[in-house]
Amino acid sequence: MHTTFNLKNKIIINILSGLAALAVIIFPFYAKASEKTQPAQTAKAYSPKSSAGNSAPKNSHLSEEKIKTMYDVFISDWMLKLDKISKTNMEKVAFNFDPDGYAGKYIVYGPDNDFWVKKTDSSLTTHVGYLKYKQKVYEKKGKTMTDAQNCAPCLVQENNVTEIFRFTNGKWIY
Repeated sequence: MHTTFNLKNKIIINILSGLAALAVIIFPFYAKASEKTQPAQTAKAYSPKSSAGNSAPKNSHLSEEKIKTMYDVFISDWMLKLDKISKTNMEKVAFNFDPDGYAGKYIVYGPDNDFWVKKTDSSLTTHVGYLKYKQKVYEKKGKTMTDAQNCAPCLVQENNVTEIFRFTNGKWIY
C-alpha cells in the first residue's frame, strides 16, 4: 500500500509539473498581449533599456546552434539525475507482506528519450525544450522476503512522460 501511495504521488507530481511548464509557455504570450493594451508610458517602464542600465535579454546574443548545444548538455545532465533516482529506487524497494508473500514496486525513468527545441515569439523566453521518456514501474514478488529481493523484476506499468523546459536569461530552466 505504501508503494501505491508513492506511485500516485509521483503521477500527481508529473501532472503538476506539466501544468507548471504549460504556464511557463503561456505566460510570455499573455504578457505580450497585455503589453499591447498598456498605455505608452507604462510600456516604457518595461523596455529592455531602463534607467537601471539593463540591456537586452541574455538570450539575444546566442546563436540557434549554441542554444541547441546548451540544451543537449542540459538534457544529458537531466537524464543523469533521473538515472541516479532510478538506481536509488531499485536499491531501496519497500516490500510489503500480502497473502501471497512479499511484493515491492519501484520506478525507473528512461533511459531512452527524445528531445527537441522550438523557438518562441517571446523576447524573455526565446525557446522551449521538450523531453520525452518512459516512466516504468517494476514489481518484485516472492514467498519470502529473500525470494522477493532476489527475483527478476516484472514490468507492471509504463507511462509516457513529456517535460517542457524554458530558455530564459541565457540558460535552460526547469
